Amino acid sequence: MFEFSEKPLLPCYNLQVSVSQGPCNWFLFSDVLKHLKFSSRIFQAHFLHFEVMTLPRAEFQHQISLSQVLVPKETQEHVCPSTAPGAIETVELVCYQPELVQLLGSKVAFEAWSS
Repeated sequence: MFEFSEKPLLPCYNLQVSVSQGPCNWFLFSDVLKHLKFSSRIFQAHFLHFEVMTLPRAEFQHQISLSQVLVPKETQEHVCPSTAPGAIETVELVCYQPELVQLLGSKVAFEAWSS
């Protein structure tokens, strides 16, 4: 798959955030909030149907390091800076859904390959 856009989609991660659910695609919630210029409270009040999950940062880093798309150097670009020592660090994620992609101002279109 190739992406052609003046405004590329936000980075998306294929992660398993729950044992009861298989892996699916997620955006960093902070990226979504920054792109939409919303606070967390306003986003969650207006868009109750979008699932926001929390994952320990170490688990997030581990799963993205196993990605077949990113090489180790690139994974470091997607790791948020550390917080206070000893604090339990987490990453908030919002589930990739076509409605959210549209809200972000992007359009995903698939075209058949012709030879």
